[in-house]
Amino acid sequence: MGITYNFDMPDRVAEGRDYVRALVRQRDLYTCQDCNRVWIEGERNFDIHHLNGECGKNSRGYDRKEDIHKLITLCHKCHFNRPDHSYRKKGPMKEKKITKKRIIFMKSHLIEKRNELIWALSLQEYSLAQIGKIFNVDRSTIMRIVRTKPQDWKPKWIKQ
Repeated sequence: MGITYNFDMPDRVAEGRDYVRALVRQRDLYTCQDCNRVWIEGERNFDIHHLNGECGKNSRGYDRKEDIHKLITLCHKCHFNRPDHSYRKKGPMKEKKITKKRIIFMKSHLIEKRNELIWALSLQEYSLAQIGKIFNVDRSTIMRIVRTKPQDWKPKWIKQ
């Protein structure tokens, strides 16, 4: 004799594996059972962990309504850090060799982003002196950057 769960499920999750997983998430109140983090609508669904050790492709046959007591809800971080999922970890990251070409690219990218910030501040009526203090650059350099702003440029992150 097992525990019977009776939940109202959305129509789009009507049957099979997704249905059982949705039942587990609802039973656990959309909360990670390790860290108590609550799922927020719009972010990635929390993972379902098999307490019997079955996971991945082997678990598909175990996602049955009768076996719901063998499943728990975990956030992705807690699920990934479970000892029985250590096979997924690739070990420490190797250092990438940074080439001169890569440094030049990164520098030009940073200069471009700095210029966009200066243009945005100038549109927000900051003085050249104030902008110069922010970026630790003299006023003449700021003036030169502001003059290079394209006519139709508008920052994406500032409401006007």
